Amino acid sequence: GPAKKFDPESGKNKAVPGCNIFLGGTIGENAHLSLEPAVKGVPLEHDILVPKLEELIIEHFGGTPRPAPSAGAGGLLAKVKALFRRD
Repeated sequence: GPAKKFDPESGKNKAVPGCNIFLGGTIGENAHLSLEPAVKGVPLEHDILVPKLEELIIEHFGGTPRPAPSAGAGGLLAKVKALFRRD
């Protein structure tokens, strides 16, 4: 279903802009992508989407939690790269 977020004013979940997140597939000559979303209806809000992406990267791809980069230090891309950085 659509992405929903709790609205404290009305006390109900309301539809908000959102996305489905797909994981898996292959690359190469006979490449194919996953046809079913791993997660459906994730709101497109930084405070919801980024933690969900971090969770998936750690759970499915062996990412390692790192301290968040400072503000203005590359934003979301820097945060995702930090999950995969090897020390």
